[in-house]
Amino acid sequence: MDITLESLHLMHYQGAQDVFIQFGIKNFIYGPNEAGKTRLFSAFFWLLFDKDSLNRKDFAIKSLDVNSEPEHYLNHSVEGVLRVDGMPITLKKVYSEKWTKKRNSPEKEFSGHTTDYFIDGVPVKQSEYKARVAQIVEEDVFKLLTNPAYFNEVLSWQDQRKILLEVAGDISDAEVITSNTKLEKLPSILGKRKLEDHRKVILTQRKEINDELERIPVRIDEAERAKPKMEGDAVHLQTQIIELRNAVQQKETELNRLLTGGEVAEQKKRAREIEGELLDIKNRLNESTSQAIVEQNKAVMQATMKVQQIERDIRVAEVGLNNYPDWIDNAEKTLNELRDKWVEVDEQQFVYAHDDNCPACGQALPSDQIQAAHDKAAAEFNRKKSKDLENIQTRAATAKNKIAELKSQLDTDQKQHDELTEQLSRQREIEQQERAKLEALQAQMKDVTIDPAYIAKHVELEQVHQLISEIQHSTYSVSERMKLDILDLRNELQLIERQHAAFAQIQMLDDRIAELSEQQKKLAVEFEELESQLYLTDQFIITKVNLLESKINAKFKHTRFKLFDRQINEGIKETCEALYNGVPYNKGLNHGMQILVGLDIIDTLQEHYGIHAPCWVDNAEAVTQEIHANSQLIALYASPEDNELVIES
Repeated sequence: MDITLESLHLMHYQGAQDVFIQFGIKNFIYGPNEAGKTRLFSAFFWLLFDKDSLNRKDFAIKSLDVNSEPEHYLNHSVEGVLRVDGMPITLKKVYSEKWTKKRNSPEKEFSGHTTDYFIDGVPVKQSEYKARVAQIVEEDVFKLLTNPAYFNEVLSWQDQRKILLEVAGDISDAEVITSNTKLEKLPSILGKRKLEDHRKVILTQRKEINDELERIPVRIDEAERAKPKMEGDAVHLQTQIIELRNAVQQKETELNRLLTGGEVAEQKKRAREIEGELLDIKNRLNESTSQAIVEQNKAVMQATMKVQQIERDIRVAEVGLNNYPDWIDNAEKTLNELRDKWVEVDEQQFVYAHDDNCPACGQALPSDQIQAAHDKAAAEFNRKKSKDLENIQTRAATAKNKIAELKSQLDTDQKQHDELTEQLSRQREIEQQERAKLEALQAQMKDVTIDPAYIAKHVELEQVHQLISEIQHSTYSVSERMKLDILDLRNELQLIERQHAAFAQIQMLDDRIAELSEQQKKLAVEFEELESQLYLTDQFIITKVNLLESKINAKFKHTRFKLFDRQINEGIKETCEALYNGVPYNKGLNHGMQILVGLDIIDTLQEHYGIHAPCWVDNAEAVTQEIHANSQLIALYASPEDNELVIES
């Protein structure tokens, strides 16, 4: 399916009063910051999916006045003409304010927004509109094919990995085993179990054996301490027994050292030392460059920390700016309520109700007493009314001052926010410059593999590895001789122990110790077999990793994907990370190369889905080479030389 965008028409959308753009196959749009380049990208996605270019559903659509307040009584619309497999379709959305006249109110009040939908000029319901857009292409697929940043910056690594496996196809266990001869025994080991299930069985058994191996020395020690003390002539025999036991223990220690790789461990230690010496040679050859890289890394980190600090300051400032409209509105409501209250009190009239007769005797009161009571009540009413009006005026003056203070502080905070935004732009440029310096230094590192000293030390390392291999192959014959020596010592020990019946308990404990030692050896053999099987499963996973990554990477021209992380314990953990020349997308790759990686991914995905759609490249000025796309291209360039949008096709 081929989808192209022929034109966009924006009316009052995010400040665009009346913008109409005709598109070709390749479109290069230049303009200064805030000229509306990204607005075109956002309008296109809002027209289709009710979201902006950053995949946000809740974002500002309405135009703002000079006070950053929404302009009222405007219809905000976007109209786009698409061509789908050669057939044109016109889509339009109009976002309007809703004003309602409430009962007993002379004026209309703002009560929300409405959105109207049109297809080829015909008004339709929202459900019909969405259904028609879905017929063209699914939302998630369309974003994958049109936004170079969507795959790497919006999708989770799990979703990225799922898509890559759909594109390249998974690899069966049989294919993995066939590709590595070391794995030929694995099927017979697994039997009917899945590899992951068998690994769980191995790890469980290995833990049980290891726990048992840790308990055996404790049991041996308990048996030794349970031996009774000897008296009389038995002391000499006991001394001999102890000597023989020590001899047996020493031989067993030597045998255990041999079986557990003591000599091999020494040689492995030497191998690690040589590897350290190789690293010293490498560091010496690149000493000056390495130090410069360390210093430049610090500079990059400092620049990044400054960017993050400014971003935090902006977020704090934005929290305050968002609260000011509510604060001002509340203060104005209070002032209006006080004005209404003042009018209500001012309109109050004195009304005096009295009885002209004496409450005690019932006779008529003198007229002078009646007048005095009337005058007193009137004076009290006027005094209270005056005091109430004065109190209302005082509170109203306070509310006016509060409104003025809030508006003044809003202007001050807005200016501070604008200054921080400018600082952030400058600091990001500094950060990019520092990263470029770091990449230049890293490119200066020398190839140490041709250095004579390095070559000689590497040969020595290979010799040590050969020696380790030879020791491991000769272990069996030496261990058999040591076992015979241990057996002779045990025979002599048993002979002496039988000479004294009192040593029966000691003999029993010694037998228990021997039994535990034999069990220890058997468990060690079983543990080694489990380790061997675990190693095979690790090799299977590593082989599958390499095959899978190769298969997926073959689908892309420049981008390579890392699908697994090797853990400290040499285990494998699934992941998904795009790389360019070994640099991770989100860990050091500059913005220009991120765009090229995103375009490379889009080319492959468009071929996979069989859909060619408009490809939007925002901030295209970050790319220093020609931008290529297999579909319609709309590249947005920040250009301070231009005063308004300039379009080249």
